[in-house]
Amino acid sequence: MRYVDLNRLVIPAGWQSKANNTLADLQIKTQEERRIFFKNLTNPLWKRPDFVRAILPLGSTLFRKCWYSESRITDDIDIDHFRPKGKDANKSFKTQFQEYLSENEFEQLEEESTRGWWFLAFESKNFRVCSCFRNQSRHDTSIALANLKNRAKGKSDFFPLKKGSSVAINADGIENEINCLLDPCKLGDAEFISFDQFGNAYTIYDDSTEERKWIKCRVLTSIAVYHLDEHDLIEFRKKKWKYCKDFIYDKMKKALFVDKDIDEVRRLKQEFITEFLDANHEFSAVAIDCIRYYKDEENWLERVFPKNTLSK
Repeated sequence: MRYVDLNRLVIPAGWQSKANNTLADLQIKTQEERRIFFKNLTNPLWKRPDFVRAILPLGSTLFRKCWYSESRITDDIDIDHFRPKGKDANKSFKTQFQEYLSENEFEQLEEESTRGWWFLAFESKNFRVCSCFRNQSRHDTSIALANLKNRAKGKSDFFPLKKGSSVAINADGIENEINCLLDPCKLGDAEFISFDQFGNAYTIYDDSTEERKWIKCRVLTSIAVYHLDEHDLIEFRKKKWKYCKDFIYDKMKKALFVDKDIDEVRRLKQEFITEFLDANHEFSAVAIDCIRYYKDEENWLERVFPKNTLSK
């Protein structure tokens, strides 16, 4: 996950006025009427080609990139409502994710609202670009279908809040909510999740303080909800780590200590930034964590990649 700045979004001409008019119509409807409206909605504003073209490059200018997983989107693009516009009252977050999260996580989460955040349905800053696999309830096809305990994962319309959090009833109340899921559009959230040489997503946070315990809960919940532990994703991240490690040791370290060619080290540094660290690429956060990991045994990496150059 990398930070995506939604302030850079340029709304297409005429889009916002249509959004405002539709929202005004929703405000005078009942909850049931709004549910029916969204169920029957075709060609919604957030899927208009001009809007999709405007929002896609915020995550990557090179290809269609999922903001939650950093993977290339090879299936249909989903424009996710980070705060769901509606909720299925029959779906239970705890039931859906009981096999993937412990009571330690569930005890920190509020019972989910069944109302949804309909008033954000046309709020552009509530949109996140993602693949269908991250957003919709899907099974990991790499796991044997005979494993009946393999419940589907995916964000769907789940949006857990911290226990005791207020629940916004209008856009002004959003700032008072304490949401659980890591948000690629919130500066700093991407730093909470880490990746290792085996391709696994994990957290360095523990239960030593209430703050660290909550961050740990956020990361573990996000891994489950965004399906970041999908087998194929793990393998892709594992390969990315190996590419980075080989580049560090086979090229950069050789240029510095064997060839003693400082100009070549500078060139290789720029190549690494361009090909691995740049947020336009897949799994760039893995490259950042790879550099951070090997700094412990390769002190020279700190001089080449100072801490302030490795932010997610």
